Amino acid sequence: SMVSTQSTGVVKMFGEVVVPLESLLHSEIYHSVVATSISEMTEYLEKLVMTCSFGQLGGLLLDKRLRTLVSYLSSITEWSVREKFARLNMIAMLLSVDGIIEIPDLYSSTAPLSIQDIRKCLKLRTDFRREDIEKVVKEL
Repeated sequence: SMVSTQSTGVVKMFGEVVVPLESLLHSEIYHSVVATSISEMTEYLEKLVMTCSFGQLGGLLLDKRLRTLVSYLSSITEWSVREKFARLNMIAMLLSVDGIIEIPDLYSSTAPLSIQDIRKCLKLRTDFRREDIEKVVKEL
């Protein structure tokens, strides 16, 4: 899939370009480069995901790839990258649910996605009907 290929490329780029900078830069500057790179990466991946369509298995694969990416990035940085991936993780969770009726149980007012974002994500699922999406979103 396009997302899988892109995330593999991102890991490779990080390993080849960003990681070697650690020995060349002052610690504070290196961490700033890493933080900026991760922010750019998550924005890019989110835009990419929002151009795709998914079945449940595609959502599960996206979730798995994101977990692998977060694990890798956590292993090469001294601070947690999980908060930077909060939006993408929520998108993956929405795209991997068994059924649309699970959505209200996953949503909280502190969710990193707005109601409009949730609606857009749910529309990426090829097996969810528009009227069911609207019904569930109204309940949030």
